[in-house]
Amino acid sequence: MKIKSTSFFFIVLLSCVYSAHSQYRAKANVAVLAPTNSNLDGQGASVSVNNNTIVSATAFNSNSQSSNAKSFSSPFPNNFQVITNTYLSSGSNGGSDPVSCTDINGNPATTFSTTVNIPSTTVGNSYVREITNLFNACSFGSISNTNIPQFFEVWHLRDLPIPTEEQSTVGLNDLIVLDPQNAQPSTFRVLYQIGSDPYEQLISACQSGNIFAPNACPGEAQPSRPQSGATIDVDLIPNLPQVPFVVRFQLDYGDGVLSNIVSYTITESSPEYSSVVKQDPLCAYELGDFTINFTETINENLRFNLFSFPEDEFLNESSALVNGSSVAWSTITGSTEAVLNPGTYRLTYQKLPSAELVPGIGDPPIIITIGSPPPLEYSVQIESEITCNDADDGKIRLTINPNNNGSIGTPPYNYVLGNGNTGNFSGNSTTISSFIAGETTIQVFDSNACTERQ
Repeated sequence: MKIKSTSFFFIVLLSCVYSAHSQYRAKANVAVLAPTNSNLDGQGASVSVNNNTIVSATAFNSNSQSSNAKSFSSPFPNNFQVITNTYLSSGSNGGSDPVSCTDINGNPATTFSTTVNIPSTTVGNSYVREITNLFNACSFGSISNTNIPQFFEVWHLRDLPIPTEEQSTVGLNDLIVLDPQNAQPSTFRVLYQIGSDPYEQLISACQSGNIFAPNACPGEAQPSRPQSGATIDVDLIPNLPQVPFVVRFQLDYGDGVLSNIVSYTITESSPEYSSVVKQDPLCAYELGDFTINFTETINENLRFNLFSFPEDEFLNESSALVNGSSVAWSTITGSTEAVLNPGTYRLTYQKLPSAELVPGIGDPPIIITIGSPPPLEYSVQIESEITCNDADDGKIRLTINPNNNGSIGTPPYNYVLGNGNTGNFSGNSTTISSFIAGETTIQVFDSNACTERQ
């Protein structure tokens, strides 16, 4: 469903699993500054992982800054390397001293490399390291432009979550969320396949106005800005066959690195609903019910499944022809015995024989919480006996919640005597007078006509 609203929603986030094959993305920024009044032929700096250069920058009497990011299908790196090069010709820094360049330890060097270890705790997370102070320096100034932030960052590329059997059937009017929850935006394109056709590009990060990345980089024909994930509107997929059909998706992380493949069965859409309204029981010994309201009048065979929540234990499956804009659970099941005890439940439904399941993947679950009023307990005690055989001065005292355990029902209260006489009271007790000798029956009710049940 594209839009649903109900006051009984909870949001459920799908968990992610890491890629079964090692994949990661790394990026770095470096900047070099050639000192003035020098005869340096050139200088440069680069950052590498697993012997693969991510970024490099060079300068000759000028500033040079470079940033880049690459994706890799290889074991996650244990370290990265920062390398600087200085190429000298004869000359000086403008004074009498010859030009000399040293590494950060003060030793003469024209090429300097340092290795930085990456903590093993980086698995699944983003590791960032400031690298400005890792470059070597010449005696007349820094080869690194310390006025510009310079860094290295690396993170795992996670697999897409595998949808459960329940989640993998979606309707033509639904949205599919493809979000690997990588530590940094990493997705450039979404690839898709229907049947045995070759994989095609569904969406790129630079397709202006598309649901993947609206106006991400207008005026550019090729992807240049990675996104966190993609939200796919099923009915916008080109050249859709007749339902049902299977479509497979894969994320392109750039540099030939792809995510795992996830599959969805696209089927006819089920009716959309607007709200679910519960009916709590009036008495503690009664059962509850709920009504599901649809966005329009329907005449469809629907199958409903009810689960406990959050335990997710299956409780009931019932099918019914729904003719109208709403239907009650007691009507769906066809039995008042199938209505609900107090508790919390999760509901799904689908159009028969095999339409999409509602809620769909990415939609909040339909949660119904049936409440319960407190039970009613009362005691009946003789407050005073009649004074003689023919008198009518006996008194009886009624007490609500005599055990002081919260069994107050729903005030106020009324009582019915065996002779048909009635009375009302609103406090925790009342005294009834004018009883004659003999037996009588008394029953107490609360405002919902509930009484005590053993």
